[in-house]
Amino acid sequence: MCPDLKINQDNYDLTQSKNETLDEKTWDAEIDLCLNKFTGNPFIIGSGKVLGVVKDKNNKRIENATVILMTNQAEVVFQNKSDASGEYLIDNIPKGNYFLIAKQNGKKEQKTGVFFIAPLLTIKRDFLLEDNAPVLIGVIVGSVLGAGIALVGAAVAIYYLGTLVATGVTGAGGAFAFGGLVAGAAYLVSIFKPGFVPQQFQQTAKNPEDIDNDNSEDDEHDLDIDYSFACTVSGIITDNNSLPINRADVILYKVELNNNLYPIAFMKTNKEGLYLFKVPLGKYIIKSTQNTTLKID
Repeated sequence: MCPDLKINQDNYDLTQSKNETLDEKTWDAEIDLCLNKFTGNPFIIGSGKVLGVVKDKNNKRIENATVILMTNQAEVVFQNKSDASGEYLIDNIPKGNYFLIAKQNGKKEQKTGVFFIAPLLTIKRDFLLEDNAPVLIGVIVGSVLGAGIALVGAAVAIYYLGTLVATGVTGAGGAFAFGGLVAGAAYLVSIFKPGFVPQQFQQTAKNPEDIDNDNSEDDEHDLDIDYSFACTVSGIITDNNSLPINRADVILYKVELNNNLYPIAFMKTNKEGLYLFKVPLGKYIIKSTQNTTLKID
């Protein structure tokens, strides 16, 4: 028996703007987009699926293991949990090259090789997760300020020996916290928030029992204002009837060398269909769509 699935069905086709360059003469760009209604069948046409079973070294099926579908560019497409029988199913996968990662607390993460999904094709990939060696669990906590004021929504990334191990955003009071780390190990912490100078520093994961006894303010990080973020990219997202789309997804991309696109910010439009990004000088595009979460029984 497979678990219920929740997928995002597009309400509008993903639409991309033209390039806009911000330089010493042009500081602000206004990019409006008109989105076309999505008319395809998201459940069958052009989609495949992958399924399998997650087991431990004793051949016992693992419930609630996380299975993540990723493109061969390591972009997360979908994730699901294995059911009581250890079975998982990921459906509605567009044609392309993908790989899977399976993980569970206390188990070593396992990754498949890259495989190709074609329309109506079903791929089977099973996992055998081995136990992790016992380690002392550590945490990294801190808070982020911007010019002395708590920053909510700053992006925080944790690296170990050059490998990204965790990401998140700051919450109330600019606080962030990451668990499941190795106590006593040194990690590189990277903090980014548009409008402020990024900051990187080394921080040692602590035993959770030591957190309450540590009154040090060393874990408070104050970002300087980046005055190069003086430009804006803004616009209105509308439908075919020129009506504004509320809560449309808007992704801002920086256009790098060779026209490679690098996503740097995300937001949703307000009820007037408006969005606004503050950016430094450079070349940008936006992509926009809107979707609805559907539950498949």
